[in-house]
Amino acid sequence: MGAPAALAAAPLGILGARAFAGAVSRLLNFTLTSTAIPGWVFAIRAAAGVVVPLVVSAIPIGRAGRRSVREAMNDHGLSSTGPRVAFAAIPLPFRAALRRPSRLALTLGLLAAADAMTITAIQVKHGWEANLTKVYETRSYDEVLLHAAAPATLADRLKRLPVVRTAEAWGYAPAAFTRPGAIDVVRTYPDRGHGSLAVMGLPPATTLVRFPLRTGHWLCPEDRGTDAVVLNHLALAQAPGLRIGDKVHLSVDGHATNWHLVGIVEEIGGPGVAYVADGSFGRATEHAGQTRLLRVPITARSPAERTSIVRTIEQALAKEGASVESVLPLAELRTAMGNHILVLVRSLIAMASILAIVGALGLARPWA
Repeated sequence: MGAPAALAAAPLGILGARAFAGAVSRLLNFTLTSTAIPGWVFAIRAAAGVVVPLVVSAIPIGRAGRRSVREAMNDHGLSSTGPRVAFAAIPLPFRAALRRPSRLALTLGLLAAADAMTITAIQVKHGWEANLTKVYETRSYDEVLLHAAAPATLADRLKRLPVVRTAEAWGYAPAAFTRPGAIDVVRTYPDRGHGSLAVMGLPPATTLVRFPLRTGHWLCPEDRGTDAVVLNHLALAQAPGLRIGDKVHLSVDGHATNWHLVGIVEEIGGPGVAYVADGSFGRATEHAGQTRLLRVPITARSPAERTSIVRTIEQALAKEGASVESVLPLAELRTAMGNHILVLVRSLIAMASILAIVGALGLARPWA
């Protein structure tokens, strides 16, 4: 019975797996280069389809094999001992279910697990959506990253465009925490974003970010030209022992620098970042008056309008000799973050549905 069931389930399993993989790839914005299934997967499926039913059925078969013929013929589903009057008092529908307590416990366990998974998926979805609102609450800009450093006056030229309300030039450089006698290493994923660390130099009076403070204080105009640094919580995770007032040793674009930790902020949707004043950034990196990162709020009401504005900005920068490496609109950042957790939510719902179906079949079995 297991072998035919495994063969019948194979085509549907392949179709379901490919559909799920395609949905995940679209949500995470990557292309599947191959949908081929390795041979060992089919071997494991065949072994599971044949071996698992034998192992599970061995228990009741062994129990039945140890019974005499008379005991088997006299088995009406009721025990010969125990409170018969109490059992008879139970309504007939529930009496049928209680004849097999172990099967009832397994069925109720499956239904309870399905319910728990459903509740978990709903709570995770609502919790993550509440977390995503912080993306708009803490930022008011779209990000334009240049291939190479360019004059910071590009921000002033972008302000002249009708589609640009304001623009700020920020310093940007890859960084790593340093330790004496150790090689500076940043462990990142292949996308070079997740797990990375960067130092950003921004105008202390900027109104484009409003990160919640965990401790200390945010950069102020008095910090311009000083060694004050503010870490977001992802950067702090790479150096968990740091406290307010400690010295922070960073390798910034290959330059060894020392900073004074004045604040820690929470930043949702970004990599590890150490924020310093723009004047301090220029002094530490020898890139004073230059920028690689432009913060430009894009007030678009539709994706088509946003695309048109981005193209206008790219064309304006190209005329100034600046090559754009990437543009990350705030709306796309929020969508990407939402789609990441949507994969988990849909997977939980799918598993809960399967458990609920199996549990419902088990619950209906006593009536057969």
